[in-house]
Amino acid sequence: MTTPSSPTIDQLISALAIQTSAAERFVTQVRELFTSKGIRLDSEAEPYREAITETFDRDRSLRENVLRARAAAHELQDDIEALSNRCRDQLQQLTRLSEAFEGQFPQLQAFAERLKDLRYYLAEFYVR
Repeated sequence: MTTPSSPTIDQLISALAIQTSAAERFVTQVRELFTSKGIRLDSEAEPYREAITETFDRDRSLRENVLRARAAAHELQDDIEALSNRCRDQLQQLTRLSEAFEGQFPQLQAFAERLKDLRYYLAEFYVR
């Protein structure tokens, strides 16, 4: 079936599984794909080498992309949490400022009334 230098389908699958750190479930599915089509795993791998290699490479690439996406999602979640904390801090500062101004409003209003009275007084004084 195979020559000493050409691996079987099963040997190629096993080698690529190790090389790409493929999950055992994925490896089983690849093997089952061949057996379900009536292709024996002890057959020569050469006619299928490119397809099998591409399958394992794509699986590895997909797993790497998923890992990067998860890391980015965690980083985004951390950034959102930090932004939320900053917004909460700013809201607390604005609330304190608002409360401080509310306490001073009656004093400012009384002062404005005194200035208004002073303006009328001065206006009458200079008109005479």
